[in-house]
Amino acid sequence: MAKNALHIADLTQDPRNARKHNERNLDMIERSLQEVGAARSIFIDEDNNILAGNGTVQAAEKAGITNVRIVEANGDEIIAVKRTNLTAEQKRKLSLFDNRSSDLAEWDVEALQELADGGLDLSNFFNNDEIEELGRHVEHNVITDDEPIERDHDAFTQTANSYLNGTIRQIVLYFNPEQFENVCSRLESVMEREGVTNHTEAFLKLLEYYEGSNE
Repeated sequence: MAKNALHIADLTQDPRNARKHNERNLDMIERSLQEVGAARSIFIDEDNNILAGNGTVQAAEKAGITNVRIVEANGDEIIAVKRTNLTAEQKRKLSLFDNRSSDLAEWDVEALQELADGGLDLSNFFNNDEIEELGRHVEHNVITDDEPIERDHDAFTQTANSYLNGTIRQIVLYFNPEQFENVCSRLESVMEREGVTNHTEAFLKLLEYYEGSNE
């Protein structure tokens, strides 16, 4: 095989990838590859570990694309993939496939937490509202009788390590479905009544009310 080429099997997926590629996301990337062909580059390091493009590689394997062309770069130039064999309709579809498939991927909150624990400042990538929204994805996981999970006491109510250099910490609470709906309803009511914009502020308002009523 030529020096500037690899087989797709020579690439190594990132086991700590902070982006989760669900079935719908991968299916759309695969359909794009089948209908308009490959157009987006991926990024690998000197050991062929995938730094960006894990989902593209997964979908390419499913689509039967096995050849990988390597372009050596040092970061001081933009690398453009030029396609000259597309119809007008394919060009429009390629653009939509590219943007929509990205929307369908999800953030892996646990992987982000590991990165934060390792010292990475996530405030370079997410603002406070986005961090809170990521936290809600964890809090909104409902445990049912059909999904028994053994947890110790600390796992039911825990304070996670700082996401933003200690400025934000996360408390994860687990509810059964009835409790979950009750809590969300009460928080929404507090948000409307007090004019606050998120669940964190609503929760703090409830604490203030509780403390005031017990003085």
